[in-house]
Amino acid sequence: MGAEESPIFDAAQWLHEHRSEVGSAIIPTLRERFHLSALEAIEAAKLAHEIEQGRQA
Repeated sequence: MGAEESPIFDAAQWLHEHRSEVGSAIIPTLRERFHLSALEAIEAAKLAHEIEQGRQA
C-alpha cells in the first residue's frame, strides 16, 4: 500500500481541505472520522500541515 492510499494520507488530505470546519478538536475529529489511533491522527495532522506548507503533494 502506497502512502497515497493510507488512511493517514486520506485523513491528512481531508483535514487540509476542511481545516476551517474542524475547529480545535483536530485529533478527536480525525480519530472518529477515519478510525485512527491517537498516534495515527497526530501523524495525519502533521502531514496536513506539510501539505499546507507545500512540502507534500
